[in-house]
Amino acid sequence: MKTIFIMSLTGSIIVIAIQLLKPFIYKYGLIEWQALLLKLSAVFFMIPMPFVKWFYQGLRHLFIPESSAQSEAILITRKHAAILLSDTKWVVNIPGKIYIEIVVIWLIVAFFILVKYILQYKKYKTLIFIEFPRVSDKELFAMLSSLQKETGINTKIQLYIDHFRKEAFSMGILHPLIVLPANMDKDKLRLILLHELIHIKNKDLLVKGAALLILCIHWFNPLTYLFFKMINESNEICCDKKASKTLSREECRLYCELIIEMATSKQKQILFISPLKGGYKEMKRRLTYLMNENYAPKIVKYLTCFISIFLVVSCSMTALAYGEPIEVLKIAGQEETLEERFDGFTHLDIAFTENGVSLPFEQNEKILFQEQFIDENGNIFKADKTVRNSCSHTVTVDGTYQEHELHNDGSCKIKNYNAKRCNECGTLFIGNFISEAYYPKCIH
Repeated sequence: MKTIFIMSLTGSIIVIAIQLLKPFIYKYGLIEWQALLLKLSAVFFMIPMPFVKWFYQGLRHLFIPESSAQSEAILITRKHAAILLSDTKWVVNIPGKIYIEIVVIWLIVAFFILVKYILQYKKYKTLIFIEFPRVSDKELFAMLSSLQKETGINTKIQLYIDHFRKEAFSMGILHPLIVLPANMDKDKLRLILLHELIHIKNKDLLVKGAALLILCIHWFNPLTYLFFKMINESNEICCDKKASKTLSREECRLYCELIIEMATSKQKQILFISPLKGGYKEMKRRLTYLMNENYAPKIVKYLTCFISIFLVVSCSMTALAYGEPIEVLKIAGQEETLEERFDGFTHLDIAFTENGVSLPFEQNEKILFQEQFIDENGNIFKADKTVRNSCSHTVTVDGTYQEHELHNDGSCKIKNYNAKRCNECGTLFIGNFISEAYYPKCIH
């Protein structure tokens, strides 16, 4: 889920930047650049990029070597989501349970939205096949064939007539179809076909499908709905501009009339089709951009390159946040009483050392001396390593010798050894090394 939030943040950065740059974009007619940035935003919305983190970490390690004082001990605080596994059982702490619940809710909502879109798409496509008659006009097919050669499209395209909606649209990715309004003269039908063929050639229907998938994945992010609106508008304006380059002045005038005529339609907008119509504000922007010839000066082109690079770098920096949102720790052996062995894991801070030994913070808080001995009953004594030959050391108690190292940066390290203590003289005999724990912030 953390990865999804990072992807959502990364894609949203570009959406916010475009929204802020809108006056600049429309002043210099940079809609194609806007469409390109939005497609880049779609990539960031859909594809996690943790490999970029490795690149930045490599640069950091190149210039800033890691401190030798750091340990590989794993520190799990009560605010960190974690799962503890053995061969027979698993235990989740409270943040881990909350994290899993959030993931489940996100998956359920995303799944239902995706199923809703798929069912609507199939239902509407079935309606077209059943209710809408196929075009049988040879002259119209000849016009379509001529325009396909003109636009360089070899895909077989089906034509249908819609007697209910007074607008044209295209639909489908692998097997595209175009729906034409009934009772429209041939000149306008030619412009409609040209517009929809450019959509098909530009793969705008595929882009729209990806945008719908982004809505499913990032349903919790309001900026994705703005992204969906912006990318549809950009595709329409870019399509208008490409179509106008092949039209005469009179045909451009007729094309503008057609946009106005389609915009007056009161039909409900359908998400998964690419209609020629749009809202009033969108229609105004389309007509303004279509009729005006805005040529950006060189300085503006250089500026757009700089902004593009800046946005890509800014978005890539969010990759530093990638990491394991929930720590999964594997404990060797079959621990039937896993939760009892690691008592407090579900609600306390615990450190797992390099040797797999758990050290509850409550135990480590009892650092009374920098070097101390803890017997089997939990009694703490100041470590006395002086060997007294006058004592026979016949009565000893088993326990643990702890050595507490405090570092200048506020961190600390605890080393644990097997040890024995003489009950008579207090002499400490240190045995084998058990474990070592590193704490980024000393709490002892």
